[in-house]
Amino acid sequence: MVSQASLPYEGCIASLAGLQARPDLNGEVVLILSYVPEKLRWYCRAIRTGDFMNVRTENLHLVSEDPMMPMSVPRLPPPQAEATPVAIPVRATIGAAPIKSGLNGTASLS
Repeated sequence: MVSQASLPYEGCIASLAGLQARPDLNGEVVLILSYVPEKLRWYCRAIRTGDFMNVRTENLHLVSEDPMMPMSVPRLPPPQAEATPVAIPVRATIGAAPIKSGLNGTASLS
């Protein structure tokens, strides 16, 4: 039985394991594209060869949840608390007159 935490889903990266009909593909890394309910399999694309295949859930082992993240880069833990943005008002002046933008990129004094 496959645990809920390790279930594949569209867009994740997995490695193939336990294939009996094609043992040469065991260890191959795939991108999971979609689930095909009629076949009870996941439609995948091999990263190295570009081959497409249908794979049973029990033959997929999650490697990465983010297809854009290289597998050798460790994931950072989520931030503990979100930083509150602080707005700092800034007004540019020369002497006592504020700068006013003119046409064609020139500045003039108001």
